[in-house]
Amino acid sequence: MKFLNNQNIDNSTENLYNFILNNCWDGQKIIGPDIGIKYHKRIWRFLKSYLSFYRWRDNHFFLQAQAYWILNNIELYKIKKLKKYKKIAILSADYIVRIQKNNGTWEYPLKERKGLVATIEGCWASIALLNLYHITKKKRYLNSAIRWYTYMESDIGYEEYKGGLCVNYFQKPRGLVPNNTTLVLWFKAELYKATSNRKFLERTDKLVDFLSNVQLKTGELPYCIGNSYEKKQIHYLCFQYNAFELMDLEEYYKITRNKKVFPIIKKLELYLKEAINNNHCKYSCYSKKPVVTYYDSILAKSLIDIDIEKAKNLYSNIINNQENDGSFIFSRKNYLILSDKRKYPRALNYILNSLICLRNNTSKIKYNITITCKLDMNVVKYHLSPIILSERVNKVYLVRDKAGLFIPKVEYITSQSNNRIYRIFEKLANIIRFGKKSDIIWSYYLLPHGINAIIASHITKKPVGISLIGTDMNEHLNKSYAFLLKPFLKKADYVTVTGKISKEKIRKYKKDNIFILPNAYDDIKFRFKKNKKIYDFIFVGRLEPIKNIERIIEFIRLIKSYKKIKLLIIGEGSEKSNLIKLTKELKLSKNIKFVGYTNNVEKYLNKSKFFVMTSKSEGLPIALIEAMACGVVPIITKVGDMTDIVRKNNSIDFKEQNIRKILNLMNNSKLYQQYSKKAIKSVKSYSKLGVKKIWEDNVLIGSNTK
Repeated sequence: MKFLNNQNIDNSTENLYNFILNNCWDGQKIIGPDIGIKYHKRIWRFLKSYLSFYRWRDNHFFLQAQAYWILNNIELYKIKKLKKYKKIAILSADYIVRIQKNNGTWEYPLKERKGLVATIEGCWASIALLNLYHITKKKRYLNSAIRWYTYMESDIGYEEYKGGLCVNYFQKPRGLVPNNTTLVLWFKAELYKATSNRKFLERTDKLVDFLSNVQLKTGELPYCIGNSYEKKQIHYLCFQYNAFELMDLEEYYKITRNKKVFPIIKKLELYLKEAINNNHCKYSCYSKKPVVTYYDSILAKSLIDIDIEKAKNLYSNIINNQENDGSFIFSRKNYLILSDKRKYPRALNYILNSLICLRNNTSKIKYNITITCKLDMNVVKYHLSPIILSERVNKVYLVRDKAGLFIPKVEYITSQSNNRIYRIFEKLANIIRFGKKSDIIWSYYLLPHGINAIIASHITKKPVGISLIGTDMNEHLNKSYAFLLKPFLKKADYVTVTGKISKEKIRKYKKDNIFILPNAYDDIKFRFKKNKKIYDFIFVGRLEPIKNIERIIEFIRLIKSYKKIKLLIIGEGSEKSNLIKLTKELKLSKNIKFVGYTNNVEKYLNKSKFFVMTSKSEGLPIALIEAMACGVVPIITKVGDMTDIVRKNNSIDFKEQNIRKILNLMNNSKLYQQYSKKAIKSVKSYSKLGVKKIWEDNVLIGSNTK
């Protein structure tokens, strides 16, 4: 699954643009098959869809598709400042001008409507030309739009309805269609913007009156008001057309500031908030299916400024339904079982237009994240603090056995059952339940939390990330059953590790979207303070066999013959009693002090010279990062990912032959200060703000995913 971040939006936009450029544009115009007139009723279109190998002779040129293409290239030119987009827009616009008839019209492409002049087609073409005129100042585009305006006013004309005016659909009257009227309002506003001539705003108040008169109590603008030419049809592709109408009126209001249109806009906004079913645009007021990505994109764009949450869910489905070639099939679940797999340029160009609009509004997107883990609350804070600092994060649902300390933006989702077996299933159910409300599911540790997250992702269709921490890398992935875990890692959309060595190790299980996500230290709490150094050495961590703490005690026995030494051991664990016993046996009780668990680690770090760690295996321990942030020089066994921050000029290898080097550093204040300063500098990027940037670069914004 693709996460809806800047990177994936950009990729989706670029891939779709390239598909249209290479498959639908012939160097001057957009051509290809089209949705057509009431196309959803034509069963034979599915025959064309499933017999795609046959060359169907139904390529058409629609001004509407050409207009979308011009507007898309204009927007991309504004964003990227690349001349190729401006050049393509000009070539496409010049074609429109070239084929315009002397009377200001263009031929309608479908044989069913031969000889008719469509208001929609002429207005879309003219809006695109006027937008290009603002950039190029070439009069031919303005003149072409004015010629169309003149024809529209004289030949197409308007029908009166309850004191208002509705523009005609063609130059021959038919039923009164509001979606033509809203587009004409936008077109007239664009002409006024280009010329400052108020004559182009004539009749606009009457057009607004018509819309106000026909708008239903629900806020919906009906498809067609019946008259002597055509029967009324209130509902037809209701949400697609009303989304277009809303955006037309918003553009009209932005230019004219005509407050008469404002109540219509507000009612439309309320109506469109009810347009979504299962994160897709409903087909109509009375039908949820088929699912049409084109309609999703229209509705999504209209909702960006109204309800970004709903727009976000629509866009997430859009980018995840994109074909490998960058295109989109037209529809799914027609008549329950059929799909229209053809690629229609008009629909594709509007999806592109919608994605470009989203790209310009990504700062409005806020994410909800479901996180599952079984970490100590102090460790949880290290992982969550960078996430909640990001302005892109709205809420975190933290699924764990028990609630913990208050953390802004975090809601604890806890298990209610005392039965251990039942609690496993309850936790998975919670991940699924809140995963549906989230934009991404995240797990700390592969077993069992990562497995649960993958299962929940499969059910909810949400992207998933797994953070692999020490135990995963040093135990599970080194066991004989590691091959069973490979499929789960492959299914993860993101995998994080704590350092470079772990990243290389994990590449044999997963090739892409792996990034380094270290623990974040509290840079307010853990910082260098100029205190008297009471302790020569300090260890902070779990007192467990893997930490190999007896080596530190043996080291103190060796070094105390050279100098009076003090070691402070902070932590709890199963080995504590054995370590105290060993200390007494070696007669080191005056040299070694056991503190146990404390919330004030930073106080002791700032009173210590060296941080000692002799682990058999590690990831990148937070205790080491915090010590270096306080300027405490590390003496360590270089295992796991510790080599990412410990170097020759800021640390010493824990080896017996380095005792002289350690003693020299203890006695050389100037050299020690150099090591200390370089230790502090090495972990600057591991602060909460530093790790927040890693989250944003790789996931939340996505500019650096590899």
